[in-house]
Amino acid sequence: MVTLPLLLALAGCATPGDSAPHGHLAEAAPLATRLSQGDAPWPQERWWTALGDAQLDRLIDTALAEAPSLQVAEARLRQAQAQADAYGANRQPSAEIGLDATRQRYTETGAIPPPLAGSTRTSGRLAVDFAYDLDFWNRNRSLFQSALSRQQAAAAEAQGARLILAAALARAYGDLERLSALQDVARDQLAQRQRLLELQQRLLAAGLVAESDTALAESQAAAARQEVQALAEQLTLQGHTLAALAGQGPDFAASLQRPALQLGSTALPSVLPADLLGRRPDLVAARWRVEAARGGSTAAKAEFYPNVNLLAFIGYSSIGLGNLLKSASGIAGLVPAISLPLFDGGRRRANLEGAHADEDLALAQYNQTLVEAVRDVADQAASLQSLAGQARESNLALSQAGRARNLARQRFAAGLASEGAALTAETPWLERRRAEADLRQRQLAARIGLIKALGGGYGAALLPAAATQNTNDNTHAQPQQTALRSNEQ
Repeated sequence: MVTLPLLLALAGCATPGDSAPHGHLAEAAPLATRLSQGDAPWPQERWWTALGDAQLDRLIDTALAEAPSLQVAEARLRQAQAQADAYGANRQPSAEIGLDATRQRYTETGAIPPPLAGSTRTSGRLAVDFAYDLDFWNRNRSLFQSALSRQQAAAAEAQGARLILAAALARAYGDLERLSALQDVARDQLAQRQRLLELQQRLLAAGLVAESDTALAESQAAAARQEVQALAEQLTLQGHTLAALAGQGPDFAASLQRPALQLGSTALPSVLPADLLGRRPDLVAARWRVEAARGGSTAAKAEFYPNVNLLAFIGYSSIGLGNLLKSASGIAGLVPAISLPLFDGGRRRANLEGAHADEDLALAQYNQTLVEAVRDVADQAASLQSLAGQARESNLALSQAGRARNLARQRFAAGLASEGAALTAETPWLERRRAEADLRQRQLAARIGLIKALGGGYGAALLPAAATQNTNDNTHAQPQQTALRSNEQ
């Protein structure tokens, strides 16, 4: 008679059904055979020192120590660590001590015999209660592993925030150098336009040119003055940008000296797509997010199985506080408890579906991050190679424009050319200097972009196991989490 109700109850238990994740981890190897080829080393942790500007070194060091954006990332990391500690505590036995005192009147018509029946007494209980979840189905363990994975993801994201900030500051510093160079060109152009204006005014006074030629020269001189003023404004704003990136106020910009960056070599390392998996913080963080979601799925599935707890207590209990601490009032007990879900209106199954959707989302985000990482490296490598060729042609063009300017000056000094021709010959040279400043900034941005795309010297000390495991196997390998705290310090 007992077996039939038990079987009926088990038949009506909440079950997970056929819910399963649908995504899978993309493999890096098929995305490209080789992203770049070369014998250059991978970026070092303090990669910006290779740019040879001590002021930039100080700026980035200040930013990494004081920038509010990094403080946000560090706070998120501490939050993830606290959550992992909390889930870890759930795997340990717990103990609480409690003291209860109850003043009550006992019923005269119940099962309580005289002399308690009808009397008012104070009962007390002083005991230590123990509880331990045996976690047969690894629910708590999965939640703990999921929290550890989120902690690892937060640690990688914190490193990613440092890389993003350093790269942004180096690019902004390069923009400051470009604006400084353009300001030099604008001042030289203003001097040229002013001399042309003075020449036109002398020629007009001598009746050798039309007034319209002088008006055009005045317009060009005014435009040159406006460009000098505009560049002065841009330099001020760029200084404010650098100060903000370094976590400083606008007044900090006044202390900045003119940049003196060294582009150095544009050689590339030999890069395979799989090389990026442990070197880019965003990829490492996305991979740990996948493990965190898998842990959530495992924990959600464990909700369908019986929950077995072990409860125990030891202490004193008595009617009448005066008897509470007497040896005769001692109590002790061991209470195994098991609970099995029967009907919940589909709540557990919905939670499991949601956990699998979270896992698919994390997988899709990882795959997208991997594809974008591979494209990022390929783009920056292609830009650097192209810019190297452009730089050679630009240097030649600048050299020849400077030679033509010098020859025109020599011809004017020898009386073989007019002053106007000599001044006009400076225009191509000024234009090439402007193009050279822009090209130099593009080279610097591409170099910084490649360094950032290659992870900026980051190397994950810990990676999830089974990095290419397909989730369709329904086997969620737990990541290795050893030496977690030490790797973050």
